[in-house]
Amino acid sequence: MTHARAYARFGRATPFFWSSGNPPPHRPASPRALIGHQTDHGCPFGTSCTAVITPKHHWRQTRSRWRPARSNGPLMTRHRPTSAPMKRIDRRINRAIGAPAIALLGGLSTLALSQGRWMGLLIGSVLVGLAIREGVVAVNSSRKDRQDIHDLLQGQQAFGADVAPVWSAQIEASRSQMESAIAALSERFAGIVGKLSQTLHQSSGSGDAVAAAVYEESQTQLQGVVGSLRDAMHGKAEMLARIQSLQGFIGELREMADGVSRIAQQTNLLAINATIEAAHAGDRGRGFAQVAQEVRSLSKLSGETGRLITGKIAEISTTIEQTCLAAQASAEQEKQVLSDAEGRIRGVLDQFQGLTASLADSADYLRHESREIQGEVNEALVQLQFQDRVSQILGHVRDNISKLPSVMDEHASTCQASGLRPLTSAVLLQELESTYAMASERLIHASGGHKAAAPAAAQAQEEITFF
Repeated sequence: MTHARAYARFGRATPFFWSSGNPPPHRPASPRALIGHQTDHGCPFGTSCTAVITPKHHWRQTRSRWRPARSNGPLMTRHRPTSAPMKRIDRRINRAIGAPAIALLGGLSTLALSQGRWMGLLIGSVLVGLAIREGVVAVNSSRKDRQDIHDLLQGQQAFGADVAPVWSAQIEASRSQMESAIAALSERFAGIVGKLSQTLHQSSGSGDAVAAAVYEESQTQLQGVVGSLRDAMHGKAEMLARIQSLQGFIGELREMADGVSRIAQQTNLLAINATIEAAHAGDRGRGFAQVAQEVRSLSKLSGETGRLITGKIAEISTTIEQTCLAAQASAEQEKQVLSDAEGRIRGVLDQFQGLTASLADSADYLRHESREIQGEVNEALVQLQFQDRVSQILGHVRDNISKLPSVMDEHASTCQASGLRPLTSAVLLQELESTYAMASERLIHASGGHKAAAPAAAQAQEEITFF
């Protein structure tokens, strides 16, 4: 296992080590925190690198230098492949470090050799001269490096200042549009809920009360009709009972008729016998007198029977007359009952007709409200499609952001090939502008992302059809 040793310039020289079996992740290093190290450290890029190596620390960059922040994590390294401009910076830094070293060495040589030999003075003078020359070259190089770094930083700052406001304005426009659309949707749905509540209250409260009252009134009237019909049936039952009582009278009349028939037969026989006896007796008519007596008895009995039959017939006539009167009264009563029932039923039907008309009016009202609610819902659905606009804007910004790494890589390649160059945002902004599909996006882009009211004005002028 190979190791590489590096020294960080953070105000003091501090050695750090890392293993080539677990190379550190690539991250850019600050030019003020450059670390030179050997090329056999196992870097996967196979080139000389500059790195920031922090044992149990991670480093945060401030305005002027890198500062350590305490951490309990393992050994961490940050390094990147050294580009050609960075190699030149390394050489210039080495010169800046080497000039004082040569001057110090020359001074020591002069001090050591000046005591006995003129050659020491000559060597010291040469070393001091070389130190002066290296110092001058290092100063000039340092100025050039500072200018390059300044231009690089200025370009990056200008790049961020040009691109970031446009991105932020587009995202802010989307957020504002979403917020206003959601507020409008909330108001619309609140109105829909209110109308539905009012409609349900009217249809359920008053409708139920009217229906209950009509039901109770109808029930009372129908019960009266049923009572009247029950009374009529009771009168008919009494009439039938009276008619049935006539059956007994008919039986008695049948028995009396049989008695009269028997009497008539006996009277006939007696008369025949009397005639026969009178014919045979001649002078002797004493037997005829007896026959005559029996005939008189039978005649008397027949008279009594006739009287009884007459009485019974009178009773039957009276009963039949009473029955007819009762039937007539019952018919009149039934007629009145039917008339009352017809009137009550007509009243019930009128009430139900009124209820039906009320229900029809309620149905018309519900249909009207349903149409209005349908219109509100349709408008709400149109408002819901604001997500298409937001999706388009965010999609354009997302695609443009995804191209930023390639732009940075291309700029890094250019700097490695021909030195440091300022980073421009024109290409990236042109690509973003070419993807716009709405006037609000173009207006925000044209204003540089500094006018927050521009999207609302552009949106008011746009005519968009949602599907």
